Amino acid sequence: MAAWDRCGVALHVEEPFNLMQLFASSYHMRSAFRLLLENDEDRLLMVFNRGLILMTESFNTLHMMYHESTACHVTGDLVELLSIFLSVLKATRPYLQRKDVKQALIQWQERIDFAHKLLTLLNSYSPPELRNACLDVLKELVLLSPHDFLHTLVPFLQHNHCTYHHSNIPMSFSPYLPCRENI
Repeated sequence: MAAWDRCGVALHVEEPFNLMQLFASSYHMRSAFRLLLENDEDRLLMVFNRGLILMTESFNTLHMMYHESTACHVTGDLVELLSIFLSVLKATRPYLQRKDVKQALIQWQERIDFAHKLLTLLNSYSPPELRNACLDVLKELVLLSPHDFLHTLVPFLQHNHCTYHHSNIPMSFSPYLPCRENI
């Protein structure tokens, strides 16, 4: 059975239901994080029980919805999840000398991909509160594991910076689009 979108394109009924299920699971996961993580002890316990992986999955879902679906307004959800991420990461920093904390952070193998996705949100299309939340989490990631992040993120940023400055693509001028300023 197919439904029709406003442009006259046939959509399968299952697709919207799958999107709603993804959004609902992401939403409930965020509510659970907010309710269960009241203090640093709770945050550390979550880190030890692979909670960073669950939070990353929730972030990936919201990130995908933010970039691929114009009908979903998930900016506030992303900012809220990133503030939870920030509180969890800050809670681990005083305990970095402990082997169990180091091991839990090492087991979070998605951390580099997570950081790259945060970088994709640092553009003029994203609202300032989302950009600031991304920057705060990126700073905390660099403080937690400078070697990992500096050796992967700096070349990535440098490559994108050079590509931007050496491209001859004309840029639009508007409050929401990136622009090049001629001095």
